[in-house]
Amino acid sequence: LERSAENVIKSCGYTSITISADGNTIYAVGSDRSLKVLENFQVVKEIPAHGKLRDDIVYTQVTLASSGVALFTATDDGCVRSYTLPLTDQSDTSIYAAHNNAITHMCASFDSRFLFSVGEDGCLFSYKIIDKERSVRREQEMDWAEEVLVSRADLDEQTTLMAELKLRVDELKMANDYQLRLKDMHYKEKSK
Repeated sequence: LERSAENVIKSCGYTSITISADGNTIYAVGSDRSLKVLENFQVVKEIPAHGKLRDDIVYTQVTLASSGVALFTATDDGCVRSYTLPLTDQSDTSIYAAHNNAITHMCASFDSRFLFSVGEDGCLFSYKIIDKERSVRREQEMDWAEEVLVSRADLDEQTTLMAELKLRVDELKMANDYQLRLKDMHYKEKSK
């Protein structure tokens, strides 16, 4: 590896970056509470992170949809923000509250259909990305999994319970068969 360029801002410790498909634009977020747009490693635009309830919101992650039409940022209060590209002062911005704590990782699927985020709260969220301008709806939706994830202890408990219930059913069948035989014998003796 060879360093080709750098951008150092003493008041900002970068936490996440993403780059456009053409490699000309870099989007970066950091501790200075703003989204930075860099071209040729020079900051050309800064978008501050203001919230409705507080102004000290910090962007923690940034990712770009592979289609290049949307940019997503994550915040320390657990929100995901989406921006339409190219970024302008009138760019359409939407805020989605999801996590209880800071979002630590975020990425878009290879086909730009889904966005995934993971937070300090231990949750994984999946968002369906819909292009508002084109209103493109995919015909093929994601199928729900038939499997359910359970802990090993719960699985062992269920297996033990099932074995006990099967044993109980077998015992009841044997008891019923015995009672039927006794009744058959009793009615045969009466009929003689």
